[in-house]
Amino acid sequence: MEICIDSIASAKNAIKGGASRLEACSALSEDGLTPTPGLIRFIKNFSKVPVHAMIRIRAGNFVYTEEEKEAMLYDLQILDSVGADGFVFGALNPDFTVDEDICREVIKAAKCKPVTFHRAFDEVKNPLAALEKVISLGFSRVLTSGQKNTAPEGLEMITELVKAAGDRIVVMPGSGITPDNILLIKDATRAREFHASAKIRVDLDDKLNSTHDWFAVAENLLKDEEPVWQEEAYTEFGKWMDGWETRRRRSAGHDWAIIALGHRSIVKGFYVDTGYFTGNHAPRFSIQAARLAENEISSFPIRNSQLGNAASMEARMQIARLKSENWTTIVPQTELQPGYEATRRQNFNSTSTEQWTHLRLNLFPDGGIARLRAYGLIIPQFKPREFAVRIDLVAQQNGGVCEEYSNAHYGHPRNLINEWAIFRLGYVGTVDTIEVDTAHFRGNFPDSVKVEGTLAPDVTSKSLNWKTILPTQKLSPNRSHVYTSITWPGPVSHIRIIISPDGGISRFRFWGHPENENFKDN
Repeated sequence: MEICIDSIASAKNAIKGGASRLEACSALSEDGLTPTPGLIRFIKNFSKVPVHAMIRIRAGNFVYTEEEKEAMLYDLQILDSVGADGFVFGALNPDFTVDEDICREVIKAAKCKPVTFHRAFDEVKNPLAALEKVISLGFSRVLTSGQKNTAPEGLEMITELVKAAGDRIVVMPGSGITPDNILLIKDATRAREFHASAKIRVDLDDKLNSTHDWFAVAENLLKDEEPVWQEEAYTEFGKWMDGWETRRRRSAGHDWAIIALGHRSIVKGFYVDTGYFTGNHAPRFSIQAARLAENEISSFPIRNSQLGNAASMEARMQIARLKSENWTTIVPQTELQPGYEATRRQNFNSTSTEQWTHLRLNLFPDGGIARLRAYGLIIPQFKPREFAVRIDLVAQQNGGVCEEYSNAHYGHPRNLINEWAIFRLGYVGTVDTIEVDTAHFRGNFPDSVKVEGTLAPDVTSKSLNWKTILPTQKLSPNRSHVYTSITWPGPVSHIRIIISPDGGISRFRFWGHPENENFKDN
């Protein structure tokens, strides 16, 4: 994920939010101009995240004079000297073709550092011809919204560019990328990298609101890693804790946090870890749930996540309009055990069959919890017009579920380490491409893989009507294998992945098109 930044503060926020690369510029209101050398140097002093510098001398079109070219080459030289890891540039001729001469000089001046051709690409008159030109010039990436205002609008062109580019250059969708649409764009285009403004970065702050975060912020609840104990760690507010901990209440009521689910889901159960919260764990908790409309979601206040912070009166009033205290209770008020090793990990079922977008975690009356996990079924949200879109039919975010497997000695089949596994697809569909990735499996990758499928309401390992979708294929270590020669494309409802004799694969993708009759207005 590449995040565009124009200040030290936005750089820090982007890195905190998980950016894998920064595009540094100035004047984001003008779609980005050349940044100051000081900004690049300062970022490089506190972070190892790669920083690519915009080279653009002015706003407006991308047709440059000889003097402007010389000035930009000088800027590039200065930014290179202060540590820029790469550059972002684009230039056009008056007839909206790529200006080969200027681009060639910029690539040469970059001295083997990667250069991205920016969204000037969206103004070229022949994008496929321009792509070939950009590749031949030596650019590493091309940033594009598919010649539309936003990437979601330009999906068709982006998909065509990704396919044409192959492994020769990275086609990076940008403009209008949000947490709500990035997976759809990824699945539809098969793009590997994405670009977004720091103003709309994917950050936990957008997923959560709480009454306050006195000893430890609520974002810690959602961390992937196990909680840790640091004996000597203290803050100005008290002992540092790896979780969410509120201060002791001296008034009526209780503390709570609202968490946005990653997708609309039917929640089947929860895992609560009170690890290392012993005398300070929350004595009791409950969970409520709601299915919010887009206008309700947009009314959430901007969260200020920091120790010792409490929600402002204005933020409380905004949240109060949602009447979250009246949401459906899916886990009633229940006692929690302290965070000792023998008692910290606790599981709770939910019998609700409704679909939810948000949860409210209540602490009675206060205290700490280290981690919260919600488990259930993702409900994909395709609209009828979107069935022309090519998706990964077996992906969890599209409703794919592992139903049966032979062996999970080293992990669950959602990470695919087994002899065989049966998956129910999120949608009945026809397949055109299968991707098997053995990344990081070197001495323990399988010798071969085979994929079978069927169309049936219910399937078990003993079912006899399996058809071969992909015949046995030899695998190699630590690489992605893409297969387009499909024996039986479907329609398919379930697939069985067979690896022989054993070993591991890291990811499996089943690309195809959903059948229209799948659609239900949820």
